[in-house]
Amino acid sequence: MKKFLYSLIVLLFAVIAFSFTPAAPGQPKMYPAIEKYFSSVSNVSIPEKHNLAIKHLESVITSSLGDKDVSIMFTCPDNSFRSQAAQILLQSLITANGIKRVNVISAGNTTGQIDPRLIKLLTAAGYKVVSLPTIAANAPSGSTGYSVSFGDKFTPLVVYAKSATDAGVEKTGFYLFKTCDQQENGCSDLTGALHKDQLEYSNPATITEDKALQEEFNTIAKEMSYIVTECLK
Repeated sequence: MKKFLYSLIVLLFAVIAFSFTPAAPGQPKMYPAIEKYFSSVSNVSIPEKHNLAIKHLESVITSSLGDKDVSIMFTCPDNSFRSQAAQILLQSLITANGIKRVNVISAGNTTGQIDPRLIKLLTAAGYKVVSLPTIAANAPSGSTGYSVSFGDKFTPLVVYAKSATDAGVEKTGFYLFKTCDQQENGCSDLTGALHKDQLEYSNPATITEDKALQEEFNTIAKEMSYIVTECLK
C-alpha cells in the first residue's frame, strides 16, 4: 500500500511539473507598441486608386512564398519620406511575419536626407530609431543613416537616403512602385524594373500640418499591413 501511495505521489508531481513546462517559443514578435499602432490604423480607408498597385504588391510577395527571391523598390524624388516609410513599414512587417525571400529597398532620383518628421512618426509608432555615426560604405557622402529596430529578436534595418544610381542600389530585376504623383518632378521610371506601378501618396513637402502628415503616414502603414495580411491568408 505504501509503495502504491509513493508511486501515486511521484506520478502526481510528474504531471504537475509537465503542466508547467514553458511552451516552445514561437515566431518572434514586433515591439508591443508597434503591434498596437498597426491595430490602431486597421480602420483607415485605402484609396480606390491604390487597389491595382496593392494587388500587384500582394502577388509579388505571394510569389516569394515558394522558392522565388523577389526585390521590391519604392521610389520618390529624393528618397526622404514616402519611399522610406513604405520600405521600413513593409520590410518590418514581412520579417516579423516570417516571410523570408522578399527584399524591400527604396531610392530616389536624387539624394536628399531622411525627413526628421518621418523619424518622429516612426518613433511614435513604436519603432526605435537611432542615428548612426557610420553607415554603409557605399552610402552617399553626407547622408545621415539610421538604425530602425522593430523587435528584440530581429536585426535592425539600416536606412539612409540614396539615389537609384548610387553604388549598392539594385539596377535590374526588381518590382518598382513609385510613391510620387505621375506629374511630380523627379518621379521618373527606372529601366531595370521587371514591372512598374504607381502607388501615389501626397508630397510631404506640401503638407504643413502635423495631423495631415500623420494621416498620410497612417495610410501607408494600413496599406503595408493589409498587403502582408492578405498574403498570409
